[in-house]
Parts: sequence; C-alpha cells; structure tokens
Amino acid sequence: MPSWLENLIYAIVGGVMTYFAQLFFERWKNRNNRKEKIEQENDTLKKVIAQYEDIKEIEKTLNKNTGSTYYLRKLSNGMESDKICSTCWENNHKTIPINCNYDTGYFICNVCKQQAIFDKEKVNQNESRKKENDEQYESFINYGR
Repeated sequence: MPSWLENLIYAIVGGVMTYFAQLFFERWKNRNNRKEKIEQENDTLKKVIAQYEDIKEIEKTLNKNTGSTYYLRKLSNGMESDKICSTCWENNHKTIPINCNYDTGYFICNVCKQQAIFDKEKVNQNESRKKENDEQYESFINYGR
C-alpha cells in the first residue's frame, strides 16, 4: 500500500476518532451541567419545603378566633401571648407583633400600618368619656347664653 494512502487512512480515522471524542466530551459536559442544575433546583425546593413546614408549624400555634384583626400566638407551654398582625400573616406569613395602646384600646402594625381595635371595652369607655367631656364643654360654652 502506498504511503500516501496509508497517511490518508490514518488522517481519516484520526479525524473520525477526534470527532467522536469531542462529541462524547460535549455530552459528558452537558450531562454534568444538567446534574448541577438539578442539584441546585433540588436545594431550592428543599428550602421552599422547609419554609412551608415552618409556616404549618406556626399556623398550628395561632388562635384566629379572636374576633378581631389580630391573631394570638400560643407559646410552647400552651399559654397565649403574642398578638400578631393578621394581615401580615395572611399576606406574607410574617409574625409581626402589633403595638397595642392599652390606653385607647387600639393597635397598629408597624409594617402594614393596619389599625384596629383589640380591646372594645376600653374603646367604649374612651368614647363615653369623650362624649361626657364634649357635653361638659358644650354646657360650659353655652352657660352664659
């Protein structure tokens, strides 16, 4: 066999081998990239599941039957303590404590700015006191007329 034909066969076989080696390497590389993406997605999904499990656990500790726009969160000893904003919980699953003004009977959430009554009895007392003060003021103003 002539040497030029032999060199041509070697070149063709080498080219074919190189082509298949590159093809194999690309497929192997793509497979590893897909594997990494799947592992990242799996980690992300594990975090999301953990968040939902946390939400479920907190949900078990909430007393939503307060008749108001806040929820009571139960402590591990079974006692109810924290008043949390129901709007923040329902919209964002955040346990935001509400600021109760025990003098007025109203509360406000510092995050969503919801204002509502937490002590209706106190609100009624304040309203009747205000009404009395208004009546006294009117009688004072109208005293000399």
